[in-house]
Amino acid sequence: MLTGHTPECGVLVDNNANAYINFGGGINVVDPYTGRVRQSTKADLAASARLCDALKEVSVYSRAVYPLDQPQKLLHLHTAERIRSIVEEAEKEVSVNLCLQNGPYVKLLTRITRR
Repeated sequence: MLTGHTPECGVLVDNNANAYINFGGGINVVDPYTGRVRQSTKADLAASARLCDALKEVSVYSRAVYPLDQPQKLLHLHTAERIRSIVEEAEKEVSVNLCLQNGPYVKLLTRITRR
């Protein structure tokens, strides 16, 4: 059983159950205000989490987009920082899958997942 902050959002994981997770790793979004395609931002990462948390059809949230408005060398650090607040705010289970190659990033991720 995977559980988020709310027990009703728990997901039974076995051979006879279905669970749905959003896609991950997007680099572009359709801007909801202009309708134009643009690079994804840190704000889009947060918005995608709120959307998936609100959709009853989505069982588990996974990082949907990369925050390309952040420096490339710090991209995963900014993603981890935003995932931390997503974990704290989400009612559902949050899947964290980041490429963290540097020691400080791993320490930050450890603090995030211990909540």
